[in-house]
Amino acid sequence: SDVYKRQITLTECISLLAKSFELKASGNDELQQQFFKLAAADKKLPPETASVTVELFISVLTTVISSNYGLPAAFNAFNVLFTYLKNDERVLSQFYPSKELLLQLNVDKYLTTKDEKMRGLIVNFLCFLFMAYDGFEYSEVVGESEIMKKIRKAELRSVWTSIKALMANQEALLKSTKENQGITSNAFAELFMYIEGIKENYVMKSIADSKL
Repeated sequence: SDVYKRQITLTECISLLAKSFELKASGNDELQQQFFKLAAADKKLPPETASVTVELFISVLTTVISSNYGLPAAFNAFNVLFTYLKNDERVLSQFYPSKELLLQLNVDKYLTTKDEKMRGLIVNFLCFLFMAYDGFEYSEVVGESEIMKKIRKAELRSVWTSIKALMANQEALLKSTKENQGITSNAFAELFMYIEGIKENYVMKSIADSKL
């Protein structure tokens, strides 16, 4: 199928770009553009992708980011990396956000850039890393308190959005259940209390962070 061909082509692009970077070959701009186009068409690598190709995929993205500071290619690569980290467990498991790597990716510099689009992407990227990886600390790459506040606020906004979506789904489920009488009221009461507990905890956390 066309989708299968597209995914195979993405895999080939990953290998070609990785080889190009290894050989320090020039003139690979067209290949990079093809890579971004193919990667942006999906959120996951093909199911049959080998582990070594997943590793190459991450390597290609980090190489593009680190060697194109302040350029559109860096933004595109960060955006692809962020998207696949959120949607592909294999990419998530093989990406290790060490302090050395994040500094190599110029994360600290992008946090103070005047480019609001890039700065916003990096803040959300760091929020995701904090929630996805045990042991990851903002302090490894962020030292300024004002930047920390922005990251914390973005983190809280993200969680709050998820809570509101969960609440909306709960209300819809409650309505459906009342009509169909499929689930006991006690079960929903427990679910409601659980969600309210999560919400209260993050409200208190938000208040505490606002006093930093």
